[in-house]
Formats: sequence, C-alpha cells, structure tokens
Amino acid sequence: MLTHSTGVPPLERRVDLQGFDEHLQYLRDGSFSRLGAPGEYMSYCNDTFLLLGAIVEKATNMSYFRCIEEFFFKPLGMDRSTFHVEKLKEMTNVSTPYVQDAGEVAVTGWPELGNYAVGGGIRSTTYDVVQFVNELARNEERYGGMWAPRFSLDRYSQYGYGLVVTPDYDGRTVVGHGGSQLGFRRSLCSCPRRSFLSLC
Repeated sequence: MLTHSTGVPPLERRVDLQGFDEHLQYLRDGSFSRLGAPGEYMSYCNDTFLLLGAIVEKATNMSYFRCIEEFFFKPLGMDRSTFHVEKLKEMTNVSTPYVQDAGEVAVTGWPELGNYAVGGGIRSTTYDVVQFVNELARNEERYGGMWAPRFSLDRYSQYGYGLVVTPDYDGRTVVGHGGSQLGFRRSLCSCPRRSFLSLC
C-alpha cells in the first residue's frame, strides 16, 4: 500500500465519509477497474493510505491519530504538529492559507480532510519536521526500507515505501515527498546519510 501498487486507481475524493469503516465500504463497493494485479503497477492513490490507517488502528487498539501522537509527536518533541484544525486555532504564529479566486488572492480556512488526513494531514512546523527526519536518519535499520527503491518513476527517481527516492543524485541518496492542501503546497527533500534537509 505504501508503494501505491495495490492496483487501485486514483478515486473520487470522498471527505464526507466518516471513519475507516465507511471508507473501506466505499472501496469494496467502488465501481472502478483495477489497473492490474497488486505489485504490477504503481499509481498514486490516497485512498490506499486509509487502509494503512485502519490496519494501524487494529494493531494498536487506538485511533490512528492518537497512535502517531504517542509514538512520534510526543517522543520527538513535535509540540506544534497536529492533525486537528481546532488545535491550530489554539496556537499562535500559525500560517494562513490563501487561494486565488478570479485573479484575487483571498484568505481561506484550513481544509477538513476527513479520512484523507492519514495520508498527509499533519500540520507542522519546520522545527518539528526536522525532528521527524532526524529520527528517520538516526534509525536507518528501522526506517531505511522506506527509501529502498520499489517502482521506477522516471530516469532518475523511484518510489519506495511512502517516499520518492533518487538513489544517485551526485553520489548521494535523496529521499522526499511533496503534497498540497487548499492554500498550501510543500516539498521535503533529505539526504538521510548526510544530515541534509530541504523544506519548501
């Protein structure tokens, strides 16, 4: 699922679905054609991240969001990272999302992501992201598989488990991921073995 090779194509986004059970039913009932057998093709699909969220909940007997808070945010001191829009309202010095509408730039609200928060709904800071990336780099034995190449994206880059991997960027392994929400776009690139990190 982290390699986006389940055979499930990109699907219509359904933020109205409540909880993983509803979303899993949506996937079961979906009238979509598989792209191929699992492992045959790589096609980015946010809905498959939700399956991982459901598995984490089953395995840990806690909500996915609480699990991430307990196992990553708290131990790493990521005090300004959250999945919850309401928590942002309690914080100071928080980014403001903007959109362009009919040529005019306007402030917009933080989007509610529903179940899709599992695949990229963390609102964070540069400091907190550095703590997370340092954790990955310090524990390559545990996390190194995330940047082991699995599927070719282009001549230079491949996809690992949840990360884009460029195995030989001037002799260095570069890993990263990008994403967007309404009002924001960001990209992370890191050389885990060289203590280098770029956030845009």
